[in-house]
Amino acid sequence: MQKLIKILSILIFTILIVIIGVFIWSFFNPYAQVLLIPLGILSIYYAFLFGFCKLVNSNSRYFEYIMIFLIVIPLISVSYSYDRFVTLSIDMLNYFTH
Repeated sequence: MQKLIKILSILIFTILIVIIGVFIWSFFNPYAQVLLIPLGILSIYYAFLFGFCKLVNSNSRYFEYIMIFLIVIPLISVSYSYDRFVTLSIDMLNYFTH
């Protein structure tokens, strides 16, 4: 269980560092704002998983396998359908700014 919490905290920290980097990059390239929405969604998702792991505190192997599955699936889906996330982000940015 402690391994899952450590993995989730490392993922959250890494995504937040990347969000800060993208925010700084967006001053030089306005298209960088497109990456903020998927990264924000991923950070919120992993924050919820982190809270769920802290609340449940189960030592079952099945629970660890399910949590590893829930950790890996969003990374795979974002990597395979990256163009859909980019178009969704562009549409959302256009909706909120116009």
